[in-house]
Order: sequence, then C-alpha cells, then structure tokens
Amino acid sequence: GQLEREGREMREETAAMAHEAEVLRTSATNGAKVEAAEARAAQLQAELTDAYKSKSTMGDELLRANAQLTVVRESHERTSREVEAAAAKIAQLRTQVAELQRTVDQGREAYALVDSELDRRLADKEAAEAEAAKLKAEVADLSHRLVHMKATEADRLNEVNKISATRSTSRRRRQRRQQPRAIGWPWRRGRARAPS
Repeated sequence: GQLEREGREMREETAAMAHEAEVLRTSATNGAKVEAAEARAAQLQAELTDAYKSKSTMGDELLRANAQLTVVRESHERTSREVEAAAAKIAQLRTQVAELQRTVDQGREAYALVDSELDRRLADKEAAEAEAAKLKAEVADLSHRLVHMKATEADRLNEVNKISATRSTSRRRRQRRQQPRAIGWPWRRGRARAPS
C-alpha cells in the first residue's frame, strides 16, 4: 500500500545516504558533508522507525478493523439468515391465511346454502300450515254441512215416516170400513130369502 511504498523509498534513500556518507568518510575530503550526510541518514532512520511504528499501529488498527468486519459479516449473515427465515415464515403464514380464507369462503357458501334451504323449508312449513288450516276449515265446514244434512235427512225421514204412518192408518181405516159391508151382504141376502 501507500505506507509500504513510502517505507521502501525511505529505505532506499537511507541506504543511498549511508553509502554516500561512507564514501565521504573514506575520502575524508569534506567533514561537513559527512556530518550532514550522517545527520540526514539518522533523520531518515528515525523517520523509517516512525514509519515502522505507524505501520505496526496501522496493522493493529487493520486487525481490529478486520475483526470488526468479521463481526459485521457474521452479524450480516445472521441477519440474512433471520430475514430468509422470516420470509419463509411469512410465505408459510400467507399460505395458511389463503387456506383459512378458502375455508371461510367455503363455510360462507355452505352457510348461504343452509340459510337458503332453511328459508325454503320455512316457506314450505308456512305453506303447509296454511294448507292445513285451510283443510281444517274445509273439514269443519264439511262436518257442519254433514251434521246439517243429517239433521235435515232425519227430519225428512221423520216426515216420511209420519206420512207413511198416516197413510197406513188411513188404509187400515178404509179397510175396516169396507170389510163389514163385504161380510154382511150374504147374510142380508139370506135373510131376505127366508120368508119364502
């Protein structure tokens, strides 16, 4: 990364400065340049040390970040599994709701049929009761008429019996009136011939 590239450049520059200082020290031509080169090399070494420390700190932070990322990934995976389980549960509940709705609809249809059948049977019952009441009234009327007819027939029979009895009495009376005459004529004729 960027830190490794800067460290590599600093190491290269430090190595170059150290080589230059060694050359200058060997030639011993210019002490000031040697000291400056050594100072620069020391500075670069210090910066390189700081860079290593920063790299170590950043490594620790990277490890912590990776750990947090692992936790986040695990949490995300767990959440994903929970979401999938919830989605499956929702789908199952929707299926159950659909089945219950079909059951409710079938129950409503059955109730409507039963209610219609009940209304029809109630109407039939009312019609039968009305017919029964009508028949009862007709039977009562017929019974009254029959009683009246029987009474009238009895009165007529009594009248016929009276007429028949009257006729029989009259006939017997006529027979009684006619019978002595029929018996008496020979006797009378016999008496009339006796003097001779």
